[in-house]
Amino acid sequence: MTLDRMSGQSMFASAGLAASPLPLGDIWAEFKPSQTRLDGIVIDASLDSADPTLNVRGPDGRNWTVELADRRRNQSLGLTRAALLPGDSVHVVGRRTQRFGEQRIKALRLTVEGRSFELFPELEPA
Repeated sequence: MTLDRMSGQSMFASAGLAASPLPLGDIWAEFKPSQTRLDGIVIDASLDSADPTLNVRGPDGRNWTVELADRRRNQSLGLTRAALLPGDSVHVVGRRTQRFGEQRIKALRLTVEGRSFELFPELEPA
């Protein structure tokens, strides 16, 4: 797994992520203003909580918490427990937390077993 800027400027072995600049809003203040990618396998999904999350294991064995949109938005997109089964492959595009060492990403977009979910299309770069 690698961590790199989408511009191709820097690479970090063992993280499996890629980053590029995005506008930063108030609700995104605790997340880096750069876009990050993570490929992995769904371990568990918690979609019924106040803050829906997905637990993903990256190729390097690290577990990541992926924060999703609110329940209403997830449901309107068809992002349900049936769409996120343990063992499914997932590609996450989002923003990584600014807290050092924390394995947490706020998802902008998910692709689960080839099906895409645009959680926050208004934040995607043009």
